[in-house]
Amino acid sequence: DCVLDAQQAILQAIKPGVSRATVQAVAEAVFRRHGFEPTHAYVGHYVGLSVHDVGDWNAPFEAGMVLAIEPMIDLPDQHLHVRVEDTVLVTDSGVDNLTRPWVPADVDALLALVNGR
Repeated sequence: DCVLDAQQAILQAIKPGVSRATVQAVAEAVFRRHGFEPTHAYVGHYVGLSVHDVGDWNAPFEAGMVLAIEPMIDLPDQHLHVRVEDTVLVTDSGVDNLTRPWVPADVDALLALVNGR
């Protein structure tokens, strides 16, 4: 739930002109609210000619940018790693999630897919 909440907060916060630091702070607040250190509250990386494409991490978001959004929780002592990753296109008004509707993210829909229901 924490990772899904963080991802939704990230997606809602990304708009042209908004800084990566602003969106990162939004994601970190979600992790803290759920009781986790925001070690992996990733806003994401650029996607272009390469999966981990280059870009100016200090530049504000612009329409046309394609990003992988991938917050995660990694608890190695509990053998737990949860990551929700989507590829999004920054638009004039926010983001267009390129991963949806083909891949579910909510727990019930994901379990139904995995269990063949």
